[in-house]
Amino acid sequence: MFIVIVSPAVLVVFGYGYITDSISAVHLKMARNVKCQSYWRTRRDILCSVDAYDFIDPPGGESPEEPLLETGEGETCTFSDDGEISNTDVNDGAEAYFYCDSDVCQTHDSLSESDGLCGSDCDQDEDLGNLIAAWVRQFNIPGVAVTRLLHILHTYHPSLPLDSRTMLGTPRIVEIKNLSGDAGYCHVGILKGIEKLFTSTPNDSCFADDTVELQINIDGLPIFKSSSMQLWPILGLLKGSSIKSPFTIGIYAGNSKPQDLTVFLEDFVSELRQLQTSGFDLNGRHFTVKIHSFVCDAPARAMLKNIKAHSGYHGCERCTQKGMYRGKVIFPEVNAPLRNNVAFDEMTDPDHHHGPSSLSGLSIGLVSQFCLDYMHLVCLGVTRRLLLMWIRGPLSCRLSAGLVHQISERMVALRHHVPCEFARKPRSLSEVDRWKATEFRQFLLYTGPLVLKGLLSDVLYKHFTLLSVAMYCCLRTDLCYQYSDYCHQLFVMFVNHAGDLYGKDILVYNVHALVHIADDVRSFGSLDNVSCFPFENHLGIMKKLIRSPTLPLQQIISRLTEHSNGVENCSRGMTNLVSKKHENGPIPTAFVGCHELVQFAELNTNGCVIKACDKDGCVILKGGHIAIVQNIIKSYSGVYVICRRVVHTQPFYDYPLLSSHLSIVSHSELSTECCTVPYHDIVRKCVRLPYKTGRQFIILPLAHNDK
Repeated sequence: MFIVIVSPAVLVVFGYGYITDSISAVHLKMARNVKCQSYWRTRRDILCSVDAYDFIDPPGGESPEEPLLETGEGETCTFSDDGEISNTDVNDGAEAYFYCDSDVCQTHDSLSESDGLCGSDCDQDEDLGNLIAAWVRQFNIPGVAVTRLLHILHTYHPSLPLDSRTMLGTPRIVEIKNLSGDAGYCHVGILKGIEKLFTSTPNDSCFADDTVELQINIDGLPIFKSSSMQLWPILGLLKGSSIKSPFTIGIYAGNSKPQDLTVFLEDFVSELRQLQTSGFDLNGRHFTVKIHSFVCDAPARAMLKNIKAHSGYHGCERCTQKGMYRGKVIFPEVNAPLRNNVAFDEMTDPDHHHGPSSLSGLSIGLVSQFCLDYMHLVCLGVTRRLLLMWIRGPLSCRLSAGLVHQISERMVALRHHVPCEFARKPRSLSEVDRWKATEFRQFLLYTGPLVLKGLLSDVLYKHFTLLSVAMYCCLRTDLCYQYSDYCHQLFVMFVNHAGDLYGKDILVYNVHALVHIADDVRSFGSLDNVSCFPFENHLGIMKKLIRSPTLPLQQIISRLTEHSNGVENCSRGMTNLVSKKHENGPIPTAFVGCHELVQFAELNTNGCVIKACDKDGCVILKGGHIAIVQNIIKSYSGVYVICRRVVHTQPFYDYPLLSSHLSIVSHSELSTECCTVPYHDIVRKCVRLPYKTGRQFIILPLAHNDK
């Protein structure tokens, strides 16, 4: 007597007896040795035993096409060529059980149901794979580590790929154009970057019109300390877009800067000329491309325009002044004749040009649309030079070690009062050689006027405020147009007095170019519109994509392709209006007892984070009132801020103008009563810093905007 149990996925034989004399012993041994083995283990054992058995030819000398087994109920079980077991003429309503030695392990119905879950499991694995891919792109996880993780997870999630390149969509081949020597260039494309942004945010404000404004940056980037290998990326940024991250147009890699600009820029110029002439179509709409500006540092501008370097006698890009040599080339004049686009294209000043520019064929102004970047010119240039003059300069302007130490102490004391918009907190002047551009900007606009007052001599302090006030007005979006002519006068005064206070040697290109900055304000508005800050941030991210010195260009292109395949970057910059619930803030009487009232600690508005604290809660309201946020509430009628107004304000300085005209004031008191205002009445966030004894505070509205 024997019993055979048949299911669509597996054939299990147990009991005593035999099907044929040749296979019964094998199955009987398996049934006795398998004690509560898993379903898949039993299935594999049976299939392996069947595959390994050589069936005996039946009488007559001919082997059947498929060996047959009887099931006892008129059912026939067949073995297919691939080792799978199938059955025919099976009763639909029959229940079959798999018996272990002692008790029931699993029913046929339950096995069938588990097989049916494969689709949902695969969907879950796909979601898990997308989450892992987003995590890898966000934290730049090395591929070998991701591959090892996938091998570990594969046991539990068989649908996941086993290689990181499959998951991330890493390109198998990266097309590199070989230039001179070992240099190479890869062109990603302008249109590809625009299409990526349009796909992610089709309703972005930059696509509101049929003309797309494009800002271009080209700069060099050393990637290794022990090698001369460097990158020269071509980056693009769509003006007016809510996404402030640039995209890559092309990348050059070599042991020196590009030697032949025509070859380096060939693909870029060709595509840009085509887009300017014919435009492009997206989602049934036709767009044309217009160059907003080129934003580069001085050496890169000279290279692209094929003109004399900024250290040359005819190196000024905006005026025809010939420099003087005083150990270095200086530019003492402030009223020299200005250059214009037509004269530049005609090369009327041959001493200024090396030859025609590779960009001459494009519809751009090679004078007016090549902006003077204040990050390099003012922050890393003039502000840094002033600090070094005070610390290590001539005795006529050098500060004593004691004064330098006091200034450093004042700056370090402000660390806990600087708002969260500043990624770097104030540091001591002993580390000035390691300061970044954002730290020089912070000193120039906010902390410098505070920590220098009373320690720097009156004449040097007033000279410094000329630069600080002028730059502050040029960066404020609500003041730049109104004060552009006034700022030009302040810059001219600063340059004229700089030679008298610090010596003529200070009148190098960076200091002289201050007299031309107001021209860019009139053309483009706030200097943050034509700043290198977003591009420098992107270059830092790009540098981290290189994981080994082998084929750095191919590595970057592969990583950029992986990022473009992801979808998590499409919503970058989108944040909730309010966040961080709490229950311990002041509540207005009108809202007491409201069941739908929720309190929050943070509010995101106007590109800033407002918090219910002294450091991040100082704001300017409509009407010019300054207040300190005490709480943020949300009810059925909207979002409100509970705040205490600043009273009895006074101007902080009176030269070159009353600081209260710029809403820069000092105060020592707050109103005793709280007021409730809608969140959209907040006009601007402020920096609130303690002064002198700590009872007095200086309030400076935020001028720069990196968002």
